[in-house]
Amino acid sequence: MQRRLRERHQIRYDNRQMGLLIAGALVAVVVVFTLGVLSGRYLLGSPGETSGAGQAPAASAPDRPAKKETRPPAPGLAKPKQPVPREKDRFTFYRSLSRKEKLPPPLAVSPPPKPKAPVSKEGTYAIQVGAYRQRADARNVAASLKAKGYPAYVETYSTRDKGTWYRVRIGPYPTREEAEAQARAYERREGRKPLLIKP
Repeated sequence: MQRRLRERHQIRYDNRQMGLLIAGALVAVVVVFTLGVLSGRYLLGSPGETSGAGQAPAASAPDRPAKKETRPPAPGLAKPKQPVPREKDRFTFYRSLSRKEKLPPPLAVSPPPKPKAPVSKEGTYAIQVGAYRQRADARNVAASLKAKGYPAYVETYSTRDKGTWYRVRIGPYPTREEAEAQARAYERREGRKPLLIKP
């Protein structure tokens, strides 16, 4: 029974039918190719177009330049025309790579300012923002304050009964008024009240 079903559904072509099928496929390929070329020329507006298929371009007067034919844009395919590059402007990639570019002169960079060492002279003030048992903790806090623009530093303090502490301070400031003003600004920005210290 399966053999009968297979025999019923098999399609056989003789030589004439196969020839017509191949010829039809070739005609379809040629038509699609031709339409593609014509639509490409129409959309790109390539130079040297002829006014019709198989016709020679109309001769123009020698003293007048030839007019370029303008066509209305096809509906749904309207694209802005891009200028066609001239022959001498085309394929300049390798030339532009081989040309050495003129680089702007390097910017003059001033050396970074030297960090201020803590000054412990009479008449100078500092703001203490924290004290830590671990040196790494104090250094991290000082580094984050420096990143925010504060002149922060770490000072070591040792006692017999309490051990070693690492104080994080901002300053020094030459007058008490300046130190108080900076302490108020710190409290306003950071939300913590610092201590005013006279080292």
